[in-house]
Amino acid sequence: MDNRFTIGRHSIFADSIAGKPRSAAHNNSFLALTIAFCLVTFSLYSHVTIWILLIGLVAVIMRFLLYLGFYQHIPGTRIINILGIISGVILVVMSRNMTMLSAMINLLIMASALKIMVLHTQKDLLFIFISVLFLAALGLIIHDEFLFTLFYSGLVVVLLITLATHFAPSRSVSQSLTTTLQLLAQALPIALIMYILVPHFSPFWQVPSPKQETTGLTDVVKPGNIADLAQSADLAMIVRFTEGPIPKFHQRYWRAIVIDHFDGESWSQSQLQREYQQPLLAMTQPQQHVISQPYDNIHLTQYKSVLMANQTQFVPTLDAIIDIKGNSHTPNPYIITASNHAFNSQPQVFTTDYTAISMLNVNHQRELTQLETEQYLQLPPSSQKLDYQFAHQNPLTQVWVTELTKQNTTLQQLITAFNQFILTEQFTYTLQAPLMPENMVDQFLFTHQTGFCSHYAAAMGYVLRLAGYPTRLVAGYQGGEQVNDSTLLIYQYDAHAWLEVYSADLGWQRLDPTAVIAPQRISDGLAHALSNKDEYLAEESFSLAKYTHIPGIAQLHRLLQQGSAVWHGSFRTFDNEDKQDLIKTLMQHLNIKHPAWIGILGLSLIGSCLAGYFIYARTDIAVHPDHIKWYLQCRQLCVSRYIQKSAETDTDIQHYPPKKFVDWLALHGTSSVVAEMHQITTWFIQHEYRATSDNHLTGKQIKAGYKRLKRLSK
Repeated sequence: MDNRFTIGRHSIFADSIAGKPRSAAHNNSFLALTIAFCLVTFSLYSHVTIWILLIGLVAVIMRFLLYLGFYQHIPGTRIINILGIISGVILVVMSRNMTMLSAMINLLIMASALKIMVLHTQKDLLFIFISVLFLAALGLIIHDEFLFTLFYSGLVVVLLITLATHFAPSRSVSQSLTTTLQLLAQALPIALIMYILVPHFSPFWQVPSPKQETTGLTDVVKPGNIADLAQSADLAMIVRFTEGPIPKFHQRYWRAIVIDHFDGESWSQSQLQREYQQPLLAMTQPQQHVISQPYDNIHLTQYKSVLMANQTQFVPTLDAIIDIKGNSHTPNPYIITASNHAFNSQPQVFTTDYTAISMLNVNHQRELTQLETEQYLQLPPSSQKLDYQFAHQNPLTQVWVTELTKQNTTLQQLITAFNQFILTEQFTYTLQAPLMPENMVDQFLFTHQTGFCSHYAAAMGYVLRLAGYPTRLVAGYQGGEQVNDSTLLIYQYDAHAWLEVYSADLGWQRLDPTAVIAPQRISDGLAHALSNKDEYLAEESFSLAKYTHIPGIAQLHRLLQQGSAVWHGSFRTFDNEDKQDLIKTLMQHLNIKHPAWIGILGLSLIGSCLAGYFIYARTDIAVHPDHIKWYLQCRQLCVSRYIQKSAETDTDIQHYPPKKFVDWLALHGTSSVVAEMHQITTWFIQHEYRATSDNHLTGKQIKAGYKRLKRLSK
């Protein structure tokens, strides 16, 4: 047992058990660290293989059994080494299909789980502490949502409290929490100053996610894939309007991808659209010309968007986009294609932000080229699978359109007839449409008559092309949740598909058959449009958006939305350019001429914070628990009574460790006083080096001993 003891103000965690094994039974520090490991692993489960999860589960169960005392032995070193070698070999083999980031996560979780199985020393605890801390940092890379930021921040605080209680087992959890929060509060100003002053260097290495982990919209629209995307509550983008009011809900069509090739089952981008998206060819593309229609509500709007990482190059903007640029001093990576959608020349593997200007309620009009006309009238190729099939796919639709065009000779008449058909036949709007593997349009229009936005847009687009009108599909988002007077949050469940049809007199017109069959989808959002409310976010059981009908949940959801807007809009996008702008603003307000003075001011503030801390540390009187307070009074009583017989000074005696102090007292005090002080010292040492003990009970015992000692010393 370590007999060292320091009287007076000492480190807040000075009663350390450094290097000493601790009993696993009822050890709160070990249990808290295990729970933290379990939580961080669960938050990363999508990146962890099943067998690594099983190893972690076994480790957690074993640690709980050890804590409860149902299991008394930890695995031997040989067993752990064999298990580690086997797991490592399997991980190396399977890592061929993993990204570096996923392999790192699996390796770290495996090592932590094996170490948890044998956790019994301070060295083991520190290893797991650092591993879980690193896993939390990896979690922040993967999950950039505000809720996960709060989760990982809270987890770090729990880890620090766990470390504090481990090094000071006699302190209560509330005391450790208070001390930890005080240290964090003292460190925060220094960290903030350094974050502003120190340049933000580019990462030395990056770990982009694989293509199959793409989130959000893709350039292939199949019946149902937008419905699958609409089951996700992930944040897609944050938009803050800087000029003009927020557009009304039905005006919020966020145009991202133009899709113009139909093969009978799915819509995808043609080679023409891919060429339009090439930055080097942007200058040679035919330019769109925006014309004002005779509407009273035409207006310009400017907005700043923060787009979440999605592995694509598509950029959602309001129609019609006029200008777009990145919010940095680097060359502008954005272009506006001949199809009038924005495109990023670089894959968006990280969160990006941009500023755009759009004009609402206008059409794009220019004469189509011959190549464009052919592409926008393209139909699926002939089908030669079976002799008895019609020459083309979807034969029922072809026959129906032939009859329809005889009675409806203009574009507007044909659109009205199609809308009247889906209303008369009582089509329904659902996220759970049946599969339509062949002749999709026929099955949708004449058999199932139920579907999502992509079903309606694809069917209407095919009908218009059969009738000879150039048509294209557009995928993007529609709507968005307003969190304040200038900010919208757009989620993946706002994903939407509609179509555009071209006429010589009006140019490209937006058509949305979903607005006919489910008008609430366009005016209020997806949650209000579904007749079966169980379909809404059916796969997002833990999303608050699913339970906003419950009292209190809506307010909590709105609070988190506002936090997300601030976090992503202000903190996540804060870069070197923003730092420079902030420094320039500070220089103007403080009338500082040279930037070096800002650095000197920052260093002075850091020095002031450190000086204030050390001054406070020297002047602050430590508030000891009861057992320490009464023990110190017992020592002071003995010193004042027998110091005259000793050659040592008062200061030397007060710095003696507990047992050495008893040995000193045995040379000068009476046997009854020595016996009583020996008992008091025994209580004190047992309390200090026991993982769980009652401060109040030990304090009462030592207080009673002090009273007896006072009587014996007279």
